Amino acid sequence: MRIGLRVLSNPLWTGGIHYVLAWATALSRLPAIERPEVVLLVADERGQPIAEANRHLAAAVEPFDRAANLDLDLVYSATQLFEAPIGAPWAGWIPDWQCRYLPELFDQAEYARRDLHFRLLATRTPALAVSSAMAEADTRRIVGDAMVPTVRLPFPALVDPAEVAALPRAEEAPERYLLICNQWWRHKNLELPVEALARCRDRTARLVFTGETKDPRWPDNEARIRGLIERHGLAGRCHVLGRIPRITQLALLRDCVAVIQPSRFEGWSSVVEEAKVLHRPLLLAEFPVHREQAPDARFFGADDPDALAQAMDDAWAGRIEPVPFDAEANVLACARRLVDLAGITRQRYDPQRHDPAVLLPEFERELDRLAADPAMADLVQRQRGAVHALRRRVAAVAADRPVPVAAAPSVLGRLKGWLSGRR
Repeated sequence: MRIGLRVLSNPLWTGGIHYVLAWATALSRLPAIERPEVVLLVADERGQPIAEANRHLAAAVEPFDRAANLDLDLVYSATQLFEAPIGAPWAGWIPDWQCRYLPELFDQAEYARRDLHFRLLATRTPALAVSSAMAEADTRRIVGDAMVPTVRLPFPALVDPAEVAALPRAEEAPERYLLICNQWWRHKNLELPVEALARCRDRTARLVFTGETKDPRWPDNEARIRGLIERHGLAGRCHVLGRIPRITQLALLRDCVAVIQPSRFEGWSSVVEEAKVLHRPLLLAEFPVHREQAPDARFFGADDPDALAQAMDDAWAGRIEPVPFDAEANVLACARRLVDLAGITRQRYDPQRHDPAVLLPEFERELDRLAADPAMADLVQRQRGAVHALRRRVAAVAADRPVPVAAAPSVLGRLKGWLSGRR
């Protein structure tokens, strides 16, 4: 079996870069008899150094638009039509339907764009990957019986506890602290732990916040949370570190009393996965994906500061145990799910039904429908530009001419808008 992993390289989405490399690493952990060959597929010039630095995880590094010539069973992943390969089996990926639950995080055009691409992936691809049981149920509810065969594909955290144990202590943090690793997006619900800290019986409890504090959609959000900290007189007990190096983040996770995840919505929380690997106690907002990720964690209502305060007091006093977790078994289980997805995709793939060029007429009809709304004018223009770029790729592959890798960033650059509402 041969699996092609499309290297993501957008610097605005480092999570996407790590996502692909995590799958390459997970596949490399499988026993030799089960292990597929991995090909890293480079879609743009920024991806080349990423692929070369991780060549040890793959049998080969190849241009993305050569996928049709590589005898691949699966090319993964595509979150929109324009990320699909030409002439090779591929699967779509729907991380979550956040736009349906929190529409206020998206402008009207971005909501429409996500909905359009996700519905196409859910109904017209050879197979589909979703990140959680919630995403699977939501997809089925939205598209019904038209849903293609689907594999639930939560990603593993590839953190080596031995390597993390050797990291120096994070000097930026106090000696003991509860840790929150979130960007300060509105749906991350960071007011709740501040209110809970003000209610804690133990006045020595402290919070450490990591993550980008500025949200361009709500520029006043940071000031509002900092103002809440000041009003409660908690400036000495709340340590806001902002964006920090990866090794500092891991050291903080290793040494914290517990990890708090107050978010109202997560597709699949990497922080929760890493905390499980490092055996840290978890305090999680009540939410279906959190329940799926860590059913044995301590849960609290997303609008209940008293419940969180009690959980924080219990964690501070050492009354909450880490979540039991076999990290290596989880990595292997996740890798086997990806292999299963490859098998389904290879079996179902029909270029006359699933190639991007075949799906373009239906996609363009949807664009024509959106074009009737003046508010969609900019979206339709950008999507039609991407359609033309895809047609050029199709023509180049048909003529057996490699597309210059420098031409691809115009497609990848669209990830910036797609991710503007994401964690």
